[in-house]
Amino acid sequence: MNLKNCLCIALFAMAILSSCNKDKEISVSKGKQIVEVKNLLELPDSIGVQVEDGILSFESEASLQKCIDYLNLIGNSSFDEFEELLGYTSFRTYCKEKSETYSVEDDLFGTLMNQDRQIIVADYLLTSNLEGQTTTIKPLNSPNLKSSGYLLEDKVELKWEEDLFEYLETGKSTVSSLKRSFCNNTDKKEDWVHLDDYDMFGNLVFGSRIQAKVCFQRSGWYNSIIIKFKLERSAKNPACYYLHYKTLNAKYQRRNRSTTSFSREKSRYAYDQGDEISNRPYSGTRRLAWADVPVQFDFIAKIYMASTSGWPSDEESPVLEAKSIVLTMKCT
Repeated sequence: MNLKNCLCIALFAMAILSSCNKDKEISVSKGKQIVEVKNLLELPDSIGVQVEDGILSFESEASLQKCIDYLNLIGNSSFDEFEELLGYTSFRTYCKEKSETYSVEDDLFGTLMNQDRQIIVADYLLTSNLEGQTTTIKPLNSPNLKSSGYLLEDKVELKWEEDLFEYLETGKSTVSSLKRSFCNNTDKKEDWVHLDDYDMFGNLVFGSRIQAKVCFQRSGWYNSIIIKFKLERSAKNPACYYLHYKTLNAKYQRRNRSTTSFSREKSRYAYDQGDEISNRPYSGTRRLAWADVPVQFDFIAKIYMASTSGWPSDEESPVLEAKSIVLTMKCT
């Protein structure tokens, strides 16, 4: 085989490889999977959402539920990217930027609402009143409204213990048949960890506060169980904390659904002010019939000693204090 033929074969092989690479790039850029592309999230096609006058607008309840599932999957740390992708400012972000009071337990709920606590679903404007714990439903003048399948034609205000989408479907309120459908005062424990020790500069180590709680977020159109464990530390405290929780025979039931049992275990190191772990065993558009969620929280305080990877290890960070907190949320 002469040199000319060898060069032709080599160029042909390079062209094939180049074509394969291009196909791969196209499949990544066009595939609407839950993946990260250039540090930006890409929404699945099944989430029918647009931004209308600064408000998230979903084509249906099913679309909203798929978005809730998606946000729960990507986690709180990716909510900012979700907003950046849509060009949208949530109630959560607005409160943070304006230093306004943020009276929402679940950041997913705070991410779905805009600064005026509004969201649009199936051409109905839903406005949540956080203080009064009510949601106003207002039909919008849209040609798609009649195809939504909902019966509501006039503006109405519902209490948070009511199932908003059930009301839209039937025109009837079920609040009178409920008893204690919501744990209004969430279980919460706070413990100070006092470390009787000094840092390398001879300064006394101040204590850090550990907050642990289980709560039920509701709004009529959004409901969730959320487990939180948060660190509030002194700036002079060099200790890091190994935060861990596990659920003990937890279960809940949606209306007209079978009982769901679950177990969760999650842990992480926490260093900075506001570091927390959180999890949502349930989040959805329909409210729960009842829930029973006992949770065991454990934390171990250690002096931070950087390893080559930048993370503490059991060998390098001696245990200074270990505690356990048990919380129970019951909703019947």
